[in-house]
Amino acid sequence: MIFNNGRGRVEGDYSSVDEIVPPLDKKGNYYRPKGEAFGPERPVWSYVAPHKEDFYSSHISGCQRLPNGNTLICSGEKGIFFEMTEEKKIVWKFINPLFGQPRPPLGGPRSHSKQNLNVGQRNELNQRGRRPGKGQLPPSGPINSVFKAYRYPPDFPGFRAKKLTPGEDLVSYVKKKYLR
Repeated sequence: MIFNNGRGRVEGDYSSVDEIVPPLDKKGNYYRPKGEAFGPERPVWSYVAPHKEDFYSSHISGCQRLPNGNTLICSGEKGIFFEMTEEKKIVWKFINPLFGQPRPPLGGPRSHSKQNLNVGQRNELNQRGRRPGKGQLPPSGPINSVFKAYRYPPDFPGFRAKKLTPGEDLVSYVKKKYLR
C-alpha cells in the first residue's frame, strides 16, 4: 500500500492511495521478465478523490490497510485522517485541531541562503514559477500537518503492562486549552 503524493503529474497535482501486488516467482521472490519493467501494470485497489484536486498532499502522509479490510489514510500536509472501506466509502474523518508555529514568511531580506531554511521553506521557494494554485504549499501561517498516522490494535505488545485509561478527547482538550 502506497500513499502517492502525486506531485508533478502530467494531468495536475493530486494524491492517490494505491495497493499493488508485485509478481512473485515460485520461490516467493520478486519477478521481472527479462527486458520488461517491474510489475504490476496497475494497482489492485486505488483511491483518488472524485475531484482529484480535493485530495492532495505534496509531502509527508501515509496509509495503512486495517485488519477489517478498511484503509486508514493520513493526508499529512492538511492534518486530515480518514478511514475508508474497500468500496471507497468514508467511515469517519478527523481534522487535527492542533496547530503549530507559523512558518516565517518568505520574501523578506535576502540575507538568508537556501541552506539555512527549513524543509518547508525550501519547498515553498522551490514552488515559485509553478502555475498558481497547482502544487503550492499553503500560505505561511499556522499549520496542523501530521507526518503519518498508524492504528495500533488493543493487543499491541507495546501496550502490555500499561494501564490504558480513557481521558479527555483531543478536540475537547484543544477547545478548553486554546479556545476560551
